[in-house]
This record gives sequence, C-alpha cells and structure tokens, in this order.
Amino acid sequence: MAMDQDAIIRRLDALEKENNVLKQRLSRIEHAPIPSKNHELRQISDKSRENQSGAKSASAFNIDPILDIPAALQAASNTFSHENPNTSAYAKHSFELSGSLLVLQPSTTNMTYGQVASPFPVPSPNWNDQVIQPNYQPTFNLGFKYMPNDTNDLDINWTHLNSSSTANKNVIPATQFVAPTYYAGPQGSSYGFAKGYAQFSYDSVHIEAGHTFCVGCSFQFRPFGGLEYASINNSLSGTFSNVGGAELHNNGLNMHSNISSSTFNGIGPRAGINTIYNWNDFQLISKLGAGLLIGTQHNNFSTLTTCTNGCGGPPDNSTSAIVGNVQNWTSPSNTQVIPTVDTKLAIAHAFSPTKYGQFKLELGYQAALYFNANTQNQLSNVLPSLNPFAPTGIYLATAEHVQNNFFVQGPYISGKWAY
Repeated sequence: MAMDQDAIIRRLDALEKENNVLKQRLSRIEHAPIPSKNHELRQISDKSRENQSGAKSASAFNIDPILDIPAALQAASNTFSHENPNTSAYAKHSFELSGSLLVLQPSTTNMTYGQVASPFPVPSPNWNDQVIQPNYQPTFNLGFKYMPNDTNDLDINWTHLNSSSTANKNVIPATQFVAPTYYAGPQGSSYGFAKGYAQFSYDSVHIEAGHTFCVGCSFQFRPFGGLEYASINNSLSGTFSNVGGAELHNNGLNMHSNISSSTFNGIGPRAGINTIYNWNDFQLISKLGAGLLIGTQHNNFSTLTTCTNGCGGPPDNSTSAIVGNVQNWTSPSNTQVIPTVDTKLAIAHAFSPTKYGQFKLELGYQAALYFNANTQNQLSNVLPSLNPFAPTGIYLATAEHVQNNFFVQGPYISGKWAY
C-alpha cells in the first residue's frame, strides 16, 4: 500500500512539472510580439531553403504544431503570395502630401470664331469654319490625405488651370473674305484678316472618403464618395479687319469684333471607384468618377463695329472720324445642373521607407468632362445699319441660346510624401 502511495505521489509530481512547462510555453506565446507579414514571409523563405526535400512542416514556420495550427496553415498559404514590402509599408502611414505637374488641354464643343468664303463674289461660294485649337498648358494640383488605418482615407485635392490660345487667318480680298458666322453677307466682304482668341479658367476641388477592400491582396478596389466644387470660365472672341482698303467704306479701316463669355460655379455629390494592382514596389492605378454639380450659370455677348479715316458717310466722304456701333446681349444668371465624368490611368512606384516618411512617384493621364457647362448667346443673322451716316453698324435679326460641353485632359506626374 505504501508503494502504491509513493507511485501516485511521483506521478502527481510529474504531472505538475509537465503542467508548469505547458504554462510557461503558453505564457511565452501570449506575450511574444506579433511578427509582421514580411517577417513571416522571410522566415518561411529561409526555412524552405533549409528543407532539402521541399516538404512543409509546422516547425518550418517557427510555429508550435499543437497550439498554433491555424497560424501555421495561414503562414503556409502566404508562401505563394506576392511580396510588396514598400507598397504595404506606404499604406501604414497616417498622412500624405502630394503635388502634381499637369499639362492640360481645355476645350469646348464650339471653338469656331469665323468663316472664310471662297471664291467670292461668285453666287456659290464655299464656306470654311475657322476654329481655335487650344494649347496644352502646364498647371498644378495640390493634395492632402488622412489615413486613420489601412482601409479608410479622406482625400482633398485642388486642380487649377488658366489657359489661352489664338488663331489667325489672312485671305485674298479680291476673291475671298473672312467674317463672323453671322456676318457672312455683303458687309462681310470688307474683311480680309481675322484673329481668334480663347481663354479658359478652371478650378476643381475634390473632397472624397474612400474604403479599400482586401488591403493585403495584390488586387485592391476602393469605392469612394464625396463632393466636388468647380469653377469654369470661358471666353471666345474674334476680330476682323481690312487694313489698307475697305471695299464698302472709302479706303477706311473697317473693323468688327465680338466676344462671348460664359461662367459656371457649382458644387455637388461625386462617387466612383479606384482599382489598384500591386506588383512588387509598383502599382497600376485606374480611377472612374461621376457626379452632379448644382450652381449658377451666366453669359454675355458683345460686339463692336467701327470704321476710321474717311468713314463719315455721304455726302462728304473726306472727313476723318470714328463711327462706332457697340451692342451687348446679357442673360441673367440661372441655376443649372451639370453632370460630370472624370477618369485617370497611372503607374506608381513606392520607394523604400525612411525614418522621416516614404516617397511615391506617380505618372499618368487624366480627363474630365462637364456636360453643358458653357453657355452662349449666338447670333445667327444680322442686318446692316439703315443710317447712311453710320454705315458700320449691325443689328440683331435672329439668334439662339446654345450650351456646350467643357472638356479638359492631359498627362501628369505626381510626387507624394507619406508620413
């Protein structure tokens, strides 16, 4: 009986020691720091090279085979995923500052400033529109992003553009003339030279909140929503003259000019989606957004027709005078809803992080379309002045109100600093 008691006591002591060992192992696991994903991948890679047969065991992942079986399975599956150390580290930062150099081309669906009649004065001339091709203009974008965690972000950016473009046309007065589209009648034959001028002013501010799904995956998508404020101003003008001999005005300087201006300022909701494909330290990025802007729209149209040096009119054509005719056509401001669509396609490279932050370089192409953002009061036909002492004047006969789309597009390069 005494021997049985001694055996029981020895057995209990052994169990108690084994229990203490298990408690120590469990305590070490609970208090051990959680290794990063990249660290686990490096451990897996090192252990795999040591294993000559290529077999994957739980010890190859430095994981306890009994207490951490789910972690061992997860680590084993991670051996087949792509390693994106710099792009993954970039997403860990909380703030981002960005600056972009853009080369943008603005345009509208109506850039015609005049027409050429050729040949003239035959009864059946040909008409050729004279249009302005807007230039690409260097401009900028500034941005700020707050990233409270890996998946959520709040982004604010501002794009500014101020651009102007010109076009010229000379014709042979004996057989051709160039004039405004509404002035292509007998009086238009006085003009042999035309100059068109277009100016654009564009500002766009985006405020958007986004959520990135599958942060650890190579392919990610990020739906976003927010607001856009846009200010779009456009003016189109034409100047027409015949220096050295006006056919109908006794060798005077006959000149006609016009300018049509449009402004829109609006704000409204905007939503869309980003897609991102991570490959090592590179990213392929696409973005598509759409929205509605609600704001005020205003337009104005004015003309000036004048003649100098011998345009006094009958009966005495020898006088030297300035005979001018100025007309303005203004429409009141009205509320307008403008649909918008914007998109971009880019490639980015994330550099290695430093103790001060991390830098990313992005190169891409972007475009934005604003439907019916520009408005015009457009003359379609005019009548000559009936006053013989003011032969240079014109008067409105027929006209129409038209709306045009505004489009801006071009390449960009962007530097981003996350910290």
